[in-house]
This record gives sequence, structure tokens and C-alpha cells, in this order.
Amino acid sequence: MQIEKMLLDDRLARMLNGYAAYTEYIPCVLRSFASMPVSVYLASHKEQWERLCALLGITELADKDRLTYQEAAALIHRNRMENRQDLSMAEAVFILSIPFRDYFEGRDETHGKNE
Repeated sequence: MQIEKMLLDDRLARMLNGYAAYTEYIPCVLRSFASMPVSVYLASHKEQWERLCALLGITELADKDRLTYQEAAALIHRNRMENRQDLSMAEAVFILSIPFRDYFEGRDETHGKNE
């Protein structure tokens, strides 16, 4: 990815206004996040990881270990489109949201809720 050169004053102004210093930061983070193995993402939630794999029909350990966040999201989407009556994909989305909820709950406890 090509990084756009910016003056320090411009980067600081972006940061002071709540933006990333570089416009390339968010796409880079998203690309990195998408390629993260779900086993790493849910490392502190082993039971939920196993449940997610079961919901997605992944049974082989090697396949489980290689499953990325992007692939899991794509499987959830495909399964949801194939059978809109099946609520198991809602449970799968809920499982993928657990680390985010943990983070924000911890952040709220430390810094207070933003209202």
C-alpha cells in the first residue's frame, strides 16, 4: 500500500480531530483484521469458537485453525442467504461480536460510559 506523504502539522490536525494520522491506516487495519484466524480472535472464548465452527459446519481441526475472520463472515453471509429462516447465523454473528463487546464493556468500566 502506498503511503501518502503529509506534513506533520496536517497529521497532528487529523489526530486532534479524531482521525487517524494517515488515511491508509483504516484500510490497512481492516485488511489485517480480515486475515486474522478466528481461533486467535476468539482465543479467550474457546467454547464459543467451537460453537461457531459447529454452526458453520467446520469439523476438521486444520480447517478450524485456518479459518479467517473474513472467511467466517463470508460463510455466515452465504448460509444466511441460503436459508433466511435459520437463526443459527444470528448466533454466529453474536459469537463474532463477543471480543468487541468485551473490549467496550472493559473500556466503559475504566473510562465511564459515553452518553
